[in-house]
Amino acid sequence: MELRKRKAKDKMIESIFKNKKQVICDNCGEGFECDSWEEAQEEMKSQGWKTKKLNGEWVNYCKECAEEK
Repeated sequence: MELRKRKAKDKMIESIFKNKKQVICDNCGEGFECDSWEEAQEEMKSQGWKTKKLNGEWVNYCKECAEEK
């Protein structure tokens, strides 16, 4: 998996290329790529990412940002 830095305003999980998903922290913009949505969810869990509903929208934080929140 390749780490990418994206703008925090970008979507947290978005489709890229044909069958790739890109996961992005809603706070710092750090992220990674996966082959499927399921793989993205598994990798987020193994890396300590947290998902919360904030003002009616789901937001996702990498481990470092989740510890700050």
